[in-house]
Amino acid sequence: PYFPNNITPKEATSVPTNGGSSNSHTSSEVPKTSFVEGSLLINEFVSSPAEGTSEFIELYNTTGNTIFLEGWIIQDGSLAKTPLSGVIVSKGFFVIEKPKGSLNNSGDLILLTDPTGKEIDRVVYGEWNGEDALVSAPVKGQSAARVLDGIKDFSVTDTVTKNNPNVI
Repeated sequence: PYFPNNITPKEATSVPTNGGSSNSHTSSEVPKTSFVEGSLLINEFVSSPAEGTSEFIELYNTTGNTIFLEGWIIQDGSLAKTPLSGVIVSKGFFVIEKPKGSLNNSGDLILLTDPTGKEIDRVVYGEWNGEDALVSAPVKGQSAARVLDGIKDFSVTDTVTKNNPNVI
């Protein structure tokens, strides 16, 4: 004989997504993972785009694993936060088009934090709050990029390589 499944859905509960608290608790809450500094790096950025293009920040995954970007934040010096989502494969690139806020042409801070709020990478370029810059500010149509993908040294280049290996 045939017996159909009789499924009764559980009562819906709310799960906080912004770090806040909720009166209900579910076992499906995913713990936030902390990452090692440098596991994901700011690899290239354009702060003064050429005509017809837009600002972007490119990330590079230095690890041997795929990283899920849910909960990661990219932030500029004005404290404008761009929440990230999606995945970045091992040794792969991820591009944030038109991040919130605006990267200042003369200099700024770009900060990358993991889902726990831990600083994973930061780049100061040009003139920014008296901090030592890793690289000068790129001018219109140029990018600032790591000389080798995932390596600390930055340089300004005329060859914008969004979502591809850097060419200096």
